[in-house]
Amino acid sequence: LQNIWNIWWVNLSVTKLHALPWFTNYIFYPSGVSLLGHTLNPFNGFMAIPLLKFFTLVQAYNLLVLFGFIATGIFTFYYALYISKSYIGSLLSGAIFTFSSFHFSHAEGHMQLVSVEWLPLFIYSWHLFLNKLSLKYAFFSGITLFAVLLCDLYYFFYAVVIGFIYLVWFLRSKNHPIRKKITLFLRNFGFFILIVLCTSGLIIVPFIMIASREGFQGAHESITFSLDLFSLFIPGGHWRFASITEAFWKKLPGNIQESSVSLPISVLFIVGYVWYKIRKIPEKKSPIKLFFFIFVLFLILAFGPMLQVNGHDTGLLAPYLIFDLLPVLNLSGVPVRMMVVVHLFAALIFAQGFALLMTRVTPKRIAFAIFLSLLLFIELFPRQIPLSRVEVPKYVYFLKNLPEKYSVIDTYSSPFSQLYFQTIHNKRMPYGYIARYPTSTGLNFMELNNLLKEEKYSLASKLFSVGYIVTKSSVKLPIRAIYRDKQVTIFTLR
Repeated sequence: LQNIWNIWWVNLSVTKLHALPWFTNYIFYPSGVSLLGHTLNPFNGFMAIPLLKFFTLVQAYNLLVLFGFIATGIFTFYYALYISKSYIGSLLSGAIFTFSSFHFSHAEGHMQLVSVEWLPLFIYSWHLFLNKLSLKYAFFSGITLFAVLLCDLYYFFYAVVIGFIYLVWFLRSKNHPIRKKITLFLRNFGFFILIVLCTSGLIIVPFIMIASREGFQGAHESITFSLDLFSLFIPGGHWRFASITEAFWKKLPGNIQESSVSLPISVLFIVGYVWYKIRKIPEKKSPIKLFFFIFVLFLILAFGPMLQVNGHDTGLLAPYLIFDLLPVLNLSGVPVRMMVVVHLFAALIFAQGFALLMTRVTPKRIAFAIFLSLLLFIELFPRQIPLSRVEVPKYVYFLKNLPEKYSVIDTYSSPFSQLYFQTIHNKRMPYGYIARYPTSTGLNFMELNNLLKEEKYSLASKLFSVGYIVTKSSVKLPIRAIYRDKQVTIFTLR
């Protein structure tokens, strides 16, 4: 429901208020709140603007989720094809990544993480830039990196790390064009930096400034959302046959949306096969060693600050601990999300492995490829994505017809429902629910809470322009009621 609100807010901000969507006073009214640290995924909001001329908010949301799955598969396929030259292997590679346990598990509410399509496209375009040193690919790399940022901060961080590793890797290669055309590289790399500063920089710099000046609240505990060693192999709660492995994933900390990140055994087998045959793959044709380096690096970091095995802490500290100690980076409190990169590079390695496997086409190898595909289908088969149906109470439509200049406090509905109901009644709220918010916003929130507890309604009305309070019908307040039904009463301060 928060993502429905995200789409609604971006559309309202751009088309009605004619403003950028990274600040709103429709929640945490009247001071408002920066949305730079929030999982706003404005890319989907911008995409929804033309869709909302023909579809409802819910329909637009569903279309964008479908787009995330389709585009992720297509972009991964094209990069895998560029590397492996194996059409069928690349098709399977695209399927492995877009239908991965990571991708499907986050289809339940993490829309920003469903939108992973730009990550493989950025890596593909960055690879092309480093090979061809072209202004076209420098520009495309900068724009696709911006698209990654418009979807998710985590993915942007991963993309920057991967881009840096690619750069160092190619610079150390003695026969790479960068060494021969250093002047051309510096000029075009400077152009790429300029594009990044004019796009991603306009969001990242203010984000870092707020994080450094007052900090963000709402970050996760990294120890809770770290990869368990057995989660790498044992399917989690989003597998179609999850009941078979329930005894394992039920005892993991966090939730199954984060812990369902297993790699198919069939993929791990091919990854092992490629490692065994790695000397037969010319580095000029495929940077397979680079792929393995990134695969292993992100796998190690996904274990978080302390290694966990079978749902228990081992006490062994892991490299991710350094992120918990660094400013700004300590906001990335879900190490297990680094598995998205592990899944991506496992898929790319798989394409290369399939190409190796089919260098000689024999009946036995064809039969094995068919068996591998069927096994992949079973291992990737997700459970059905739950559907959300929200019943809108009558009081929401009553609020819709009240004067708009006053805010409304809803103590009856959940924070998620309140955001969804705002898309209907369009009233500002002094409360709100976002992923990360500046510390000053949290202090204002506490002040309002204290005023309401002490029943200082006139002062709350004056400071926060509160006009209406929605609460349970059984609650009696020393203010006038203007609406009442069996569940809810609306009181007015005006």
